[in-house]
This record gives sequence, structure tokens and C-alpha cells, in this order.
Amino acid sequence: MNATSLLPNGILNSDNLDELMACASSRYNVEFETVNAGDINLEVLQITNMQSVLDNMIKQNKIHNAIKDLPLWAKIWPASIVLGFFLRHEQNKETQTLLELGAGCGVSGLIAAKLGYSRVTISDINEEALLFAKINVLKNQLNDRVQVKFTDVAKSVLNEKYDMMIGSELLYLEELHRPIVRFFSRYLKEDGRGILIADYRRKTKHFEKLASQSFKLEQGHIGIKTKNSDENTPDKQLFSILTLQHKS
Repeated sequence: MNATSLLPNGILNSDNLDELMACASSRYNVEFETVNAGDINLEVLQITNMQSVLDNMIKQNKIHNAIKDLPLWAKIWPASIVLGFFLRHEQNKETQTLLELGAGCGVSGLIAAKLGYSRVTISDINEEALLFAKINVLKNQLNDRVQVKFTDVAKSVLNEKYDMMIGSELLYLEELHRPIVRFFSRYLKEDGRGILIADYRRKTKHFEKLASQSFKLEQGHIGIKTKNSDENTPDKQLFSILTLQHKS
């Protein structure tokens, strides 16, 4: 994803939903979509003219690397909802801090806040993703416990460590595997847990090899039925879930 953006200076510091919506609406056609995660309901801002956006990007020759340049952050990925369900089983949520990496529009982090985590940080490298995430935080009235933060796993320096660090579909680029492992090593508390989830078809062996040098690594799988009308999306999806804990 592209880290550059032309957002108005300071807009991400605003807590005015109308101001943030005006900014998003000046860039895309948008509307809120209801996302259900069990008994949790969220309103998540979505781009409604995505095809037009893509056509314009092609015309302006802005797509040099599809994975990095396309607005993939705007999509509600099934993995982010599955990760939210998985967080239900964690203990002592009300006393724990949580960081979501590569959050896009922030679905997993929003679910975590609804589940009762004491403080949630939703982070991404793309400022437009952070704009949408901030809007979603305010729309769902979670700004008392959720903050939105620019984070580059390869470069950012944080001033705290977290009890829980999570990410969905973070492992799509092998070049990010080593920076992600280093980031977890630096900012996951000694007794903390990391949870990553990815489509089962995504290759994770390289990441597992790197992570196992510093972490106790466990892998599981979970399948869900989907109701996606996209012909390229299977009716049932299988996900890999990786949990990380520091070695003693």
C-alpha cells in the first residue's frame, strides 16, 4: 500500500465526524455498511464507486504494483471478522491493551473494542485507511477506548508495548515477514500474545520459519461459509491462524 497521501493537514487529529466524512466524500462515493460479527454490529464506511476509482487509477497510470497501489484497505476482508470472533476467547480483555497492524478500515480493532479491551490502537501505513478507520471509530461511538495511529512496521518507533497484537492478511508480501517479526519482538509484552490470520491459500511457511526463531508459534485452521456474490470467492473459506508468544 502507498504510504503517501494528500489528506488535509491535521485531519486525522479531528474528532468531528462531519468534518471527516466531508473529507472522505470529497475523494470517494461512500456509505456505511452494517457488519455483523455474532452479537456485535458495526457500521463500516465503504467506497461505493470502486470500479470508477479503479478505472481512474488505470487512466492516470497509478497502478504499478497491484498489491501496493490498489485501495485494498477499503475492503472488508472476511479474515478481519474471523479474527474478531477469535478474540472472544481471550482472557482478561478488560485489562489488556491491543494493537491492530495493517488494519485497513479497522474491523478487527473495532470488534476488539466492542468485546471490552481496555484500550485499542488501530494502525496502518495508509493515511486514507486511517481516515476511514477514524470515521468508523466515531460512527460506532468507540472513541473513548480506540485511537488511530500511523504505523510502518519497518520504520515506526512506538513508545509502549502491548498485551495483544493482531493482524489479518498481513503476510501477503514476503518482504514484510522479517520486519513484522522484528516489530512483534519489540512491541509485544513479554507475557503478551500475537494473533495473525490469513487465507489458507496464502503461503506462510517463510514467516513461520522466521517467527519460530524468537517466538513459540502455534498454527490452527478455521473454515467459514461465505455469502459473497463474487464469483471468484469460494462459498467456503479456510484460514490459517498463527499465535505468537515470546520464548521463555
